[in-house]
Amino acid sequence: MSERRYFVMDEDKSTAFWQRYKEALKPGEEAMKAFLEEFGADNTWVSQGLGGESVIGLVFNSEPKNCKWLRVEKKHIDTGYVYVAFPNRRYLEGKHLQKQIGLLNTAMGRAADFSSWASHELGMYAERIGDGHISVSVAGYQKGRVILAVPMPNEGREPGFPAIHADLTEIKKSEFIALTEE
Repeated sequence: MSERRYFVMDEDKSTAFWQRYKEALKPGEEAMKAFLEEFGADNTWVSQGLGGESVIGLVFNSEPKNCKWLRVEKKHIDTGYVYVAFPNRRYLEGKHLQKQIGLLNTAMGRAADFSSWASHELGMYAERIGDGHISVSVAGYQKGRVILAVPMPNEGREPGFPAIHADLTEIKKSEFIALTEE
């Protein structure tokens, strides 16, 4: 486990920061709604990565008909089955869907994931490559406050620790744990 430094933002600034995040989500939500309407899908299938979530396919509650340009898989979930469709790029419509997925992911940007958005917005994103693992900055909104945990960089192998944002105050690990406990 890598060493980390912990930060917190005061409540007033945290509330304003949370509202900025909600505003940053709106263009992505509108793009998502238009995307789902265009393809008649019920939801999207996402992939989770270090930079946040990315849309990779469509989810239908019933099997899509006459869609040879989709690769459809039947997936079992808690409430039953759904049909997950991925673009088949051998067909023009599949290429169009792939392009629209790319545009949707661009429109959503990093705003879909608060942790990634906040770390980058505050200029406090850092990563540390350790023995078989990668540790990255994480942020959250707990008990009305923005909190942040930033890994210490490896000596000589990575850029130095990011400049501390003016709105953040460094706290001890025990204070961080007290804020994040449910």
